[in-house]
Amino acid sequence: MNAMTPTREKVMLMSLTPWEMNPRGGELRGIPEFAAVLQKEGIREDLHVFDRNGVRTIMQGHRRHAAGLRAGIAEVWVKDYGRLDDAEAMEILISLQNGNDPFDARELAMAARTLVRLGRTSAEVAQVFHRSAETVQLYLDLETLPHRVQEAVWKGLVSLEVADLMRQLASKERQEEALEMILHDKITGQPMSGAQAKVLLQEAFLKPMRWEKEWAKMSPGLRKKHDGAQIVAWEDRDEYVMGDALPQGAYARAEEYIESSELMNPAEPLTWGGLAGVYGVPVFVAPAMAISAKHLVLVPMKAVREADKGAEVPRMGRGKRASGHSSILTPSTILAHSSMDGETENRGTENGGTENGGTENGGMVKGSAEDVEPFVYDMERWKAMLAALLSKPDAIRADGPWKPLMRMQWEALAAVLPPEVYAVMKAELNRDENERRRGLRWCFLALAALALCEGNAEEMEEALSECEGALGVAAARE
Repeated sequence: MNAMTPTREKVMLMSLTPWEMNPRGGELRGIPEFAAVLQKEGIREDLHVFDRNGVRTIMQGHRRHAAGLRAGIAEVWVKDYGRLDDAEAMEILISLQNGNDPFDARELAMAARTLVRLGRTSAEVAQVFHRSAETVQLYLDLETLPHRVQEAVWKGLVSLEVADLMRQLASKERQEEALEMILHDKITGQPMSGAQAKVLLQEAFLKPMRWEKEWAKMSPGLRKKHDGAQIVAWEDRDEYVMGDALPQGAYARAEEYIESSELMNPAEPLTWGGLAGVYGVPVFVAPAMAISAKHLVLVPMKAVREADKGAEVPRMGRGKRASGHSSILTPSTILAHSSMDGETENRGTENGGTENGGTENGGMVKGSAEDVEPFVYDMERWKAMLAALLSKPDAIRADGPWKPLMRMQWEALAAVLPPEVYAVMKAELNRDENERRRGLRWCFLALAALALCEGNAEEMEEALSECEGALGVAAARE
């Protein structure tokens, strides 16, 4: 860097030429306002200039030059560094940028790129900038980021550290996606802090990117280790459930599927992996880089369910299948057994006839299948609700699940109860001003009202007495 001492002299302001390489030269801020100030106070600080191929060129002071011309100032004091090339002038300019109006990140990045373009190495630029080589490299690499990311850096919405992390993302699309998440926090809608943005980039983008590369290297070896098991593609890793997870349990992705063999043999609950073995469903090996083994054996849930639907109905009990696994009772087989049990109860004795008109072949009481309208029931939705309640028992204490059922139950009661009885009940219910768990209370009262209906009271008396005892109202009635 040129270390010469400049000479000070007064020159005509019009004789000076702006320098197009100045990082701030093309974007001069607030010139009209600055000119108004200079008309009153004049130009107090010297401009810094150099001889560029015989032309006295402004190194620092472009705003003062533009505002001074607008204010009609004729002469100005300058510090002249003599004959310099552009790289030497840029180095001196950087050393001068420690005053009241230093270069921002954008201007520093432009200066760094200019110096490299003029032949300086990144190490030499770092020395001029008095910054680390990593920071200077980031200045040089900023132009490789999408325009929106660069704008966010210039505006101070994204720090240089965050920009450095974004630079490591695999594509401009991912960089744009990350920027959108950083500028619009899901909770506040405002830009994230620097610390939040760094955590987001690490957890949502950079770690998965590193893990994907590691998975690509290790998956061939896992194929051999697991006897040629199919290897899950990285992008499909969330579509499977852990082989040792219980279908009825805390593993979130299996909550909707209830395996009732657990009820038959609680000491040996059947896992998803066990179900896959029973039905012959192939398992997969998938990446799990956060655990020591770096992989999981997974089961495709959809394939298990489809195999379950097509499975033959096993005998009730603890018999063995041909595969050696215990006989299991799945949701589909529970329905099948219910149908078989109902059929058996309505069959006749010796010849399959019944008092109600069954046929010799053991026909159902209600006639042949052609005479009976098929029963449509969405068992999957019911099972999903059961799974949710089993995995989150306290959810039933909330009022939300009960309110829709409360309305439905009381609409049904309106069709059953005499109008005057229903009116009295509704009037009494309106006294309940406590919003907390109202749905749960009203559903209970609807069931109690149904149990008290004529024809039900005697049959339901024992149950009603238990309810009254639990509520402490039995003694009051007596």
